[in-house]
Amino acid sequence: MHNILRFLGIVIISAVILFSIGSFYDLSLMKNILLICWSFLFDLLVFVFKQRQTTEVLTWYQVVKQFWLFIKCTILIPILVAFIIMKGCLTSISDILIYFYLHLVVVYYTIGMILSLGRIISPEHSMFNKLRK
Repeated sequence: MHNILRFLGIVIISAVILFSIGSFYDLSLMKNILLICWSFLFDLLVFVFKQRQTTEVLTWYQVVKQFWLFIKCTILIPILVAFIIMKGCLTSISDILIYFYLHLVVVYYTIGMILSLGRIISPEHSMFNKLRK
């Protein structure tokens, strides 16, 4: 039950962030809600598969620790997206593309937080662990 409540909290925070970004870029209400619904369905799919692998309920400290490990493992993704957005701002790409890239980053880290609800992320796959060897 705790994982379901945490999942709903994560999805609500993600939806609020996506809605505010869409409002900032003057995206129509229907497009914004449609993209949020699609991302919710994807989040729900990931949550169901995560629940099949592990039903363990972690403490909030362990969830944050797992999410920090996820961030450390995937630090290059937001850096790459930031470079794409900066290049796009210099070459004046459309606002919808910038919104799409930001939407991908938010959904990506929402998925990471959902995966952090269980012990799915392992330290052996960390990029920094591979660099130490």
